[in-house]
Amino acid sequence: MYLTHQKTTIAGVIGLLFSSQVYATDTSTSAQTDEVVVTATRTLQPKDRIIGDVTIIDRKEIESAGASSIMDLLQRQSGIEMNNNGGLGKTASIRIRGANDNNTIILIDGVRANSATLGTTSIQHIPLSQIEKIEIFRGAASSLYGSEGIGGVIQIFTRHSIGAPTLNVSVKAGSYNTQDVTAGMSGSIDQTDVSIQAGYTRSDGFSATNKKSIYAFSPDRDGYDNKNLSAKIAQHFGQNHELGATL
Repeated sequence: MYLTHQKTTIAGVIGLLFSSQVYATDTSTSAQTDEVVVTATRTLQPKDRIIGDVTIIDRKEIESAGASSIMDLLQRQSGIEMNNNGGLGKTASIRIRGANDNNTIILIDGVRANSATLGTTSIQHIPLSQIEKIEIFRGAASSLYGSEGIGGVIQIFTRHSIGAPTLNVSVKAGSYNTQDVTAGMSGSIDQTDVSIQAGYTRSDGFSATNKKSIYAFSPDRDGYDNKNLSAKIAQHFGQNHELGATL
């Protein structure tokens, strides 16, 4: 759940997740690698068997990219055009291969995330600290996702891992009193996968008006606050079945 003082974006859903759904997980080792793609066919497929144009951005690449936001990360990919109306929290849009921004479908763990006011996804509020992997499928995907998928599909997978539980902590600071703190834990305990990730980002920003102007100066609030949280729990029943919930 991604919350700001200016806008609120629901980026996830609480529900029962079954292995037959688009964001299903196979417990086998081969299905947990980043070379397995879900978005292109709505089923687990090795990347080398996918005919379409697919790009995978894994957690290691996200950390090494040095990007400050998901917009900075995605605009480096071929065929993607980003429009950003300003700094942190300002409205942004994505175009794939020249299609309109409303012809790009954005999924978060298999669930569409659309703004109730803009009609498109408020992707600017999704922090990189919450992302485990991004799959980009370029080209028409209407047969799988409906008429809105003319340009393509971007699916964001929130943080998770298998194996022994691990912790992650990050603290950042910058100009305009910008602060970013994140912490989380993920891993497996017996047949149960658990992950939780929380973060807080704030910045004073800068005013859109000039204090020295002869016109009236309006000391409006130009800061940005983002509180975000994601959590998952899944219980495995044998090799091919699991029952879980995602927040």
